[in-house]
Amino acid sequence: MTVEQQKKTTETNFELVYEGGKAEQHKIDADVLGQSLLAFSELIREANELLNGSSSEISIEVTAQKEGSFETWFSIAQIGGSLNVAEVLGIAGGSVFSGGLVAVLQKLKGRKVHDVVIDERSQNLVIDGEVIESSEEVNTLLHSNTVRKGLSHIFHSPVSREVTAKLYTENKAEQVLEVGFEQINYFRNQQVAIKEDSIETVKKYIRIAAINFATPKSGWKMILPDDVEAVAVKIDDEAFWKKVQTSSTRFSIDDLFYVELAIKTTDNGLTERKSYTITKVIAHSPADGKDKMV
Repeated sequence: MTVEQQKKTTETNFELVYEGGKAEQHKIDADVLGQSLLAFSELIREANELLNGSSSEISIEVTAQKEGSFETWFSIAQIGGSLNVAEVLGIAGGSVFSGGLVAVLQKLKGRKVHDVVIDERSQNLVIDGEVIESSEEVNTLLHSNTVRKGLSHIFHSPVSREVTAKLYTENKAEQVLEVGFEQINYFRNQQVAIKEDSIETVKKYIRIAAINFATPKSGWKMILPDDVEAVAVKIDDEAFWKKVQTSSTRFSIDDLFYVELAIKTTDNGLTERKSYTITKVIAHSPADGKDKMV
């Protein structure tokens, strides 16, 4: 990711509406409504951290609330990050992520996340013989307890036989979601047990496929031995990072690096996810065959 991409600001505006209420009084419990608004902020921040890490900053503002109703307008300003958080959540309208997380939850219809099988090649979900189109980004949020708890506060707790939740894009141009009493269990809070394995440290030859001159913590990719697909990696070798910053070391995708690699495995009960950190670059073997100690 370039510095220009990191600094790019994306703004998403949408409206959350609770229609109905107790009889003709049009009332909703103040605590429930307050938790709902707070939950929106928390889940968006958590989603941004999961999807973009430290490469993106995000702010959420309540821009207005219509008097005499439960219509709240939100504005999300996202600075940097390669993924649009609102699109992955599915609250931006016209999401490129197959409708985003809310669409996947609607298709799951409250079925337990533990019963879902993920097709590792397509990242689609398989449950009860049904294939639900998804993506790695959406699945990351699906397995986040914080995100699912936030959605429960927004679309489960406030909704009743009398109250319906609706989500619109800016100026009600598009209705993204409607949750009535029949759909509230789609958004109930399902806590997924998360187990983190101990970190394994190994030494391997790798190729660096993508670099980021702005930060060592995001935008870097490497190719592991016997693999063809690049995976994300963080750099935690200060000496190597300084050489990259000062352009005192040059390399191509064909160069080999012998590195000390920390591999962290996270098991959410459904799939194992691995994250990688290069803790030390031991040697650099350029494609021209001249080995270098780093």
